[in-house]
Amino acid sequence: ERVNKGRGGVASICAQLGTPIPMSYVHFIGIMVKVHNILAAVFLGVIMARKMVSEGTLMCAMVPMRLFFLSMLYNAILLINEEIMNPFNGDLMDFPMRKYDEGIEADGLSYVSAGQHLPRWLRKWRPGLLRSGGEDDHPGGNGG
Repeated sequence: ERVNKGRGGVASICAQLGTPIPMSYVHFIGIMVKVHNILAAVFLGVIMARKMVSEGTLMCAMVPMRLFFLSMLYNAILLINEEIMNPFNGDLMDFPMRKYDEGIEADGLSYVSAGQHLPRWLRKWRPGLLRSGGEDDHPGGNGG
């Protein structure tokens, strides 16, 4: 049962990675950010020109800061989105795949070791099961 749950989890992860967001959406979001940055620069430039004429020195100092930080924030969000889009890529922010791999390897080795150190009753039962696979070879069966 646990193996089936594990297989289901792996299948779910592979399905998620196999069907990423279509590139047109990613490009569309990137284009929207770039268009916003350009339009914000134009409109805030007009506002700054008006304030320079009317002696709004505080506003003239705030407009470039607002434009810079807003553009930087949107572009940073795009970069962060790209970083976290695939958690199995091997980057710094991804899942610790080496740790997972070593854990799975240790579990596999423990199963192999357990198979080499079977209890006596299981060693007697196992060859009969492998020979014919019938009901007669099960412990507590009717024996023939």
